[in-house]
Amino acid sequence: MSSSTAPVFEITPGVQKYAWGKHGAASKVAQLAVSSPDAGTPYAELWMGTHPALPSTLSNGGVPLGEHLRAHPELLGDAKETYAGDLPFLFKILSIETALSIQAHPDKTFARELHAAQPNVYKGASALLHMRRSDIRNADPNHKPEMALALTPFVALCGFRPLAEIAAFLRTIPQLAALVPQPVLAAFLAQPDATTFKDVFAAIMTAAPSHVKSQLDALLVDGDASAIDDPQLREMVREIEKQYPGDVGVFCLFLLNIVRLQPGEAIFLGAGEPHAYISGVIDIVECMATSDNVLRAGLTPKARDVAALLRSLTYSSGLPDVHRVVPSAFQGESTQTSKIYDPPVPEFSVLATRLAPGGTEEQRPFKGPSVGIVTSGTGRVTWGADELSLNEGTVFFVGAGTKVTLSAGKAGELVVHRAFNE
Repeated sequence: MSSSTAPVFEITPGVQKYAWGKHGAASKVAQLAVSSPDAGTPYAELWMGTHPALPSTLSNGGVPLGEHLRAHPELLGDAKETYAGDLPFLFKILSIETALSIQAHPDKTFARELHAAQPNVYKGASALLHMRRSDIRNADPNHKPEMALALTPFVALCGFRPLAEIAAFLRTIPQLAALVPQPVLAAFLAQPDATTFKDVFAAIMTAAPSHVKSQLDALLVDGDASAIDDPQLREMVREIEKQYPGDVGVFCLFLLNIVRLQPGEAIFLGAGEPHAYISGVIDIVECMATSDNVLRAGLTPKARDVAALLRSLTYSSGLPDVHRVVPSAFQGESTQTSKIYDPPVPEFSVLATRLAPGGTEEQRPFKGPSVGIVTSGTGRVTWGADELSLNEGTVFFVGAGTKVTLSAGKAGELVVHRAFNE
């Protein structure tokens, strides 16, 4: 069967070299996708999908994946109409060396509004095809719910803390309270709710940079930060301030939940939920709707859109467990061979498969398309009488309605992460 008509075929992902990425061979992204990584280059993200900012291509011939799918719409199943001939998701591997920005993503309605109001910044999807790649980032009208699945331990900021915790920090950290006008602070402390907190958060995020810096200097006088009782939080504040001196995002450590994830654990962020990846030897499988919309407000040298971020937020607050995605067994199996991470959005789920040396698993067909990446090991994927060899870093597409079998090589465990649409 030719690769042009096969339901399963290898694709070549793209690599993003953002400044916060891990450098050289230490980056999982480089390990998976770069044959001779440069020690001085940050390899931050591996993109697998049809987003025009960095579309994947067919490994045999270099045809853009989106172009191929539009020529063979049967590979998308029902998604060919719902998602206009593109993949409904963007699948990534992230390798993070320094903290990522305090950010959120707009819902579809607000994303379209941003495009209408600022077409030179938030450009429509059709315009992306005619832009330089460097101009495309932050330039589509789609929403961006996303899920992060840990490959290595890491710490994230994820949604607002319970309001009682935030109120306690405002009472005990005078440098944080100093960023909030007294009437706004008093109203929140008297009645902590979403309305009064919205005013508090806006005051903090729009405080004058010189005022923010002076309060951070006071908080971290002589590097002590003694006003912070929690030693882990104290150390985190010190570390993030070293990375981003004088940045208001450092104060977000008192406002957002701190979540510690171990390999195999996942979190989901819907539209309007503030978050950031903070520390750890961070390697992440990430999946999202096909968008690269980001509204930043702290911990970044890039352009910030604080006003848009403040408008986009839900201002929901509570314990961080609400953001965790607990995996379920695949195909009703009782073994631990495969697990499904199924967030509350229609665009994507992720299947994580771990096969012992020599092991095999037949995987049912999905109603929509899927993209798999081998994050460890070797083996093969077979469908009908055909097969594709798998090595660490192999990325492969599976068409809608296609049953496949994964088989591990004899030398070690095969680990495959596969984003799919039902």
